[in-house]
Amino acid sequence: MTDVAELKAGTEDELAEALEGLSPGQAGSITFKEAQWLFSGLDEGDETALSEFDTAGLEELGRFAADYGCAPRRDGDVVVFTKKDH
Repeated sequence: MTDVAELKAGTEDELAEALEGLSPGQAGSITFKEAQWLFSGLDEGDETALSEFDTAGLEELGRFAADYGCAPRRDGDVVVFTKKDH
């Protein structure tokens, strides 16, 4: 991955602030583990967290990203948020 900023994601508020700071077309990432912790209601270490079996978690991640004008995607061990051009 090139030109992808590492975003702070200790809390949803911290991630929201980081997403708001992205410019249109710019991408930022958090670790997949951070995304699981923030958006999945499943137990820590549950391998199905944010997988196709965790539809509620995926929907929450998608809603959160959309609220800040971003599109999320998984890329290996990270989740990349790309700010949409408006």
